[in-house]
Amino acid sequence: TLFRSLYRMVQDQAKAQYEALVKGCEATQSVQEASIRTDMDQIITSKEHLASKIRASVLPKAEICVRNHIQPYISSILDALMLPTSQGFAEVRDLFFKEVTEMNMNVVNEGGKEKLGEHMDRLSQLAYHPVKMQPCYEKMEQLKLEGLQQRFDVSSTSVFKQRAQIGRA
Repeated sequence: TLFRSLYRMVQDQAKAQYEALVKGCEATQSVQEASIRTDMDQIITSKEHLASKIRASVLPKAEICVRNHIQPYISSILDALMLPTSQGFAEVRDLFFKEVTEMNMNVVNEGGKEKLGEHMDRLSQLAYHPVKMQPCYEKMEQLKLEGLQQRFDVSSTSVFKQRAQIGRA
């Protein structure tokens, strides 16, 4: 039939052109890969060279800045942070101990192993419970930020709470 003959003729021509196109692509593939590899090597070399120039330019100034404007205050910063931070961690430990003890009592009194998973889920979400965590945050409110506020742009203790919350996530 005429339709089948016409279809085969178009299919044969399309197939031949497709195969020629595939061979052409395969022939140029290695040349293109070599070109890309060379270009990437040049990009990486340029990046490393630029990074070393920037480092050489910025590092001495950064070291002087740290030595003159940060290092002298590190001990006072640590002093200001240590007691409230330690108290905050102690409060977290106490809260966790209380919650684990309560969980143990509930497991014993409420059906044992069947409820254990539910209690463990609740315990794992403890850090995200703002009401239960509030006493821990209040310990951080005791930070003495005088002098640190202006020098290091720390306006309140909320930055420390936020970092603690991010660390949990």
